[in-house]
Amino acid sequence: MKSSHSLFFYISKRLFLYFCLTLYACVLLIFFIDLVELFRRADGSEQVGWGLLLGIGLLRLPLLIEQLLPLILLFGVLLTCSQLSRSQEFIAMRSMGMSVWQFLAPTLLFAFFLGVLSVLLYNPLASVLAARAEPLENRHIEQRSSTFAISASGVWLRQADAQGHSVVHSQHAEELADGRLRLSKVNIFLYDANAIFSGRLDAEIATLHDRFWELQNTWELRPETAAIFHNEYRQPTTLTPGQIRESLADPDSISFWELHDFIEHTRAAGLSVTRYQTHYQKLIATPFFLCAMILLAVTFVFRLSLERPSGIAILGATLCGGTLFFFRDFLLQLGASEVIPIALATWASGVIAVCLSGVILLHTEGR
Repeated sequence: MKSSHSLFFYISKRLFLYFCLTLYACVLLIFFIDLVELFRRADGSEQVGWGLLLGIGLLRLPLLIEQLLPLILLFGVLLTCSQLSRSQEFIAMRSMGMSVWQFLAPTLLFAFFLGVLSVLLYNPLASVLAARAEPLENRHIEQRSSTFAISASGVWLRQADAQGHSVVHSQHAEELADGRLRLSKVNIFLYDANAIFSGRLDAEIATLHDRFWELQNTWELRPETAAIFHNEYRQPTTLTPGQIRESLADPDSISFWELHDFIEHTRAAGLSVTRYQTHYQKLIATPFFLCAMILLAVTFVFRLSLERPSGIAILGATLCGGTLFFFRDFLLQLGASEVIPIALATWASGVIAVCLSGVILLHTEGR
């Protein structure tokens, strides 16, 4: 019993060490690649300096680390396996009759708690920083000034141009079959180029067309002027349905603790919540997926190490875990696009990994 506990803590300590080393290397690599990409996207813009791009890169870094956490953990676990094989400790453990479960127990426990901490503590921090980076990126790199926000009071839109800007508020929104946006119970607040209030439009229905809002049953209110009623009224705009969809908050920029309320507000506003529900379920499934991927990879190492050199075993496990990671990403895209059910998109990859691992373990331990 004492030797089992000593082995448990020894493997856990080695695993934590190599995970930290892998994390450090990946942070440097990911930050450098993302910074190069930001410089490429901002190429030709004289208003974007290297200091701003560096700041955006630092704000985006925690989110990128969170997205690639399964691969970082995979590399850390496989590096641990490689070092144990290289020092002959792996062979010694197996020759002493060590079961695969004695190696898997600390590994899976580490993966599970890492997944829980990632969702409950790290995700809120990463999402806050990503939410700060998003408007900077939109304004200085993407050159987008329109914004779209959803709250308990409804939908808010802001659009600016050379003549001024306007703020649109609606209690309900829906996307029509042809891709146009229709708002109900609409208030449009108008401001001139000096940000001085110039009028207000209250309408029952507002439909976004190319370059204008089509308002129905509209009251036009101007300062020091009597209110005017219009059965139909056209208000110019530079907004397009595509710009509005792009302005919707990225699911990654919303904290796990705030995501449920955001989904309810978005649903009440009449907009699609599929991609937010998919992201929410993905976060909930993160600890299970980390365990499933590591279980498959380590099981693959144990299986191949009995027949082939450790280098081949590590390479095979890397390909196996990487394939599972990208397969899950593919399923999540299908789920966010409503091609497959959300539950299937978020949980299928983990279930498949557990089933494959179970088959391999039963065959390996039965030999």
